[in-house]
Amino acid sequence: MFALECAANCFIDLVPRNHHFREKAEQWPLLDKMDLYLLSRPNAPKIQRDSPKVKAVGELIAHRDKHVHPRKLEMEIDEPTNPKAAMKIKWPGVQFSGVAPASFIWTHKDASTAINTVLDFLRLFMTLAGLRQRQ
Repeated sequence: MFALECAANCFIDLVPRNHHFREKAEQWPLLDKMDLYLLSRPNAPKIQRDSPKVKAVGELIAHRDKHVHPRKLEMEIDEPTNPKAAMKIKWPGVQFSGVAPASFIWTHKDASTAINTVLDFLRLFMTLAGLRQRQ
């Protein structure tokens, strides 16, 4: 996610505005920064927030925000009737990215999923911006 944030800030630097405006824009949410860059490109569409790739990266941003700005978390737990069975944890919300919402259960698969989610989003963004991608 830090690489994606860095990319967004680099795109903000390319927007033809004064330095003070760009400094303020660096504090905006990531997707808003990317949209600002797209607005500076002729005929480039805005990011479609209901796109599955955008929803997935938005979920990763939310995961990152939960780690950077932790809050009290309440979860509903079902106790199994069999004392040897594991607990079932009900996670709130829909998961678009496929990354588990709690870091204590992350595995290498979550890392791979997160990386691929960011790459899918960047490919989408580059296409929307009309920028060439290396093969």
